[in-house]
Amino acid sequence: MASGEQILVVARSVLQRSIPIMGSGDLNEKEQSVIARSADSARCSFGDADMAWEALKAISVAYEFVDRDKAEHDASIKQVIPYVMVRHGERVLLLRRLRAQSERRLWDKYSIGIGGHLNPSDGGKDFFDVLLSGLERELHEELEISTDYACRLIGCINDDSDDVGRVHFGIAFQAILSEDSVRVRESEKLSGQLVGLDELLSVRDGMESWSRILLDHFLCRSSQARGV
Repeated sequence: MASGEQILVVARSVLQRSIPIMGSGDLNEKEQSVIARSADSARCSFGDADMAWEALKAISVAYEFVDRDKAEHDASIKQVIPYVMVRHGERVLLLRRLRAQSERRLWDKYSIGIGGHLNPSDGGKDFFDVLLSGLERELHEELEISTDYACRLIGCINDDSDDVGRVHFGIAFQAILSEDSVRVRESEKLSGQLVGLDELLSVRDGMESWSRILLDHFLCRSSQARGV
């Protein structure tokens, strides 16, 4: 039975023509194992801001809204998810999903990203309006931010190594706070605090997959480039 929720998707083939990190979505067990162990796995999961921009341009002329139940079981389409990392200076907002949440698979998982589906109600005159409206909605549903901030595009995420990742595509942003005035809204379901890179690395194994990808292929590489 259809859920009735309409979400924004794009055909996998559209992304495959636009960016090099996309796979077919039909990897057999042996191929998945090889990719998971590859020293070049960064190219399979994370693309930089330029690559993300190419993906956005492709999505903007080819997206559609479909029933969520259909999208969850169709690897020929990708659900487009804005995924926002919140920062103040060198510290990043580390979130932990508590056991009051209804989704058991998220219990005690750490995250450095906030994201969700894009819906027709996000409105706007074009795809970019829908994307930014959905991004802001998700951010403020989860957090109370009492300071100015700027959102910047940092990359894109594609992880076909499991059933969930195979049907989702992440557009990664960072929200840079002017002050460290941020807290979670539903504190019975979620905890959060701004922490440094060392603490992020200490809980890496407990992170959800997209957060590990951001940590490994964006935060760690940015720190290395700055000599931190």
